[in-house]
Amino acid sequence: MRKRLIFILLFLLPFIGRAQEPESLEYELRYKLGAMKTKVANATMTLELSEWQEQPAYLSVVKIRVAPVFRLFMRAEYMAGLYLSNPGMESVYNFSQTGKDYTYCYYGKGERGIHFERHPKGRKQGEHFFFDNDGRTFELLSMLWYIRRFDFDQTETLDLKAFFTGTIMDCQVRRTGKDSEKYPGHTADCIQVDLLGRGLMENGSGNQVLVWRDTEGTRPILGLEISLGKGTLFCNITNL
Repeated sequence: MRKRLIFILLFLLPFIGRAQEPESLEYELRYKLGAMKTKVANATMTLELSEWQEQPAYLSVVKIRVAPVFRLFMRAEYMAGLYLSNPGMESVYNFSQTGKDYTYCYYGKGERGIHFERHPKGRKQGEHFFFDNDGRTFELLSMLWYIRRFDFDQTETLDLKAFFTGTIMDCQVRRTGKDSEKYPGHTADCIQVDLLGRGLMENGSGNQVLVWRDTEGTRPILGLEISLGKGTLFCNITNL
């Protein structure tokens, strides 16, 4: 369960708006179970100008620093990164280090498809998965970058496919309305992400993510929440 929780923390943060200028956003993550609400981690989400294979690109990096009390059974830091084309903001190459696994994902065009590799630490052979590149199939970090740039019609449902540790999941995403009360001084788009079938966790939970995205400026995410087991994970921006 801890391993899957870290995947969730890494891949939920990039709902940060349409900004294509360098920036750094900071978040706090808390888990609520009954009357207890415990700080799990701090996180940063950065976007900077870069290069990929000698071509202009963007590099987005998520880093999570786990609270000291949880470091008894979790790593102190986790990270994931994604190169995107410049211009276009299309996924090119994804990499992550989450616990004992290292993953890499190459996005080819046309028949070259999407190549996803997972390399468990200590094993000589990794696992390789291939997916057709239909423009709406992504690993989770790329999927969320795609969603964050999407302009939703009030009645439109966006159908996507996400692959998570080699498993394909059907997803439906829609904007459910606006909220000007939850975050004083900000009007937010309310976005609902449904993972069809089972959820992200081993017990089947984590199949719906609720997101509040600012409607102004670069449309940063103000907060999100996801039910995990008997509790709820909250993520809120702290430097806006």
